[in-house]
Amino acid sequence: MQNEDIKVTTNLAEYRKSKGYSQDQLAKIIGVTTATIQNWENGRGMGSVERIIKLCAALDADARELFPVQN
Repeated sequence: MQNEDIKVTTNLAEYRKSKGYSQDQLAKIIGVTTATIQNWENGRGMGSVERIIKLCAALDADARELFPVQN
C-alpha cells in the first residue's frame, strides 16, 4: 500500500465515523456490500466513479478531501 492509499483509507473511515455511520449503514446507503466498504477502508480498490460519487454524496464530502492528490 502506498502513502496515498493510506491517506484515502484513513479519510474514508474518519468521514464515515464523523457522520455516525457504521460500515453496514454506509454500504446500504450507496448500494454496495459491507465487504466493499471494508475493502475500501483497507485500501483494496475503490470501485467505479459512480460509486465514488455516491460515497461522496453520502458522506457530504468533496472528492478532493477523500482522495487528496499527493505531489
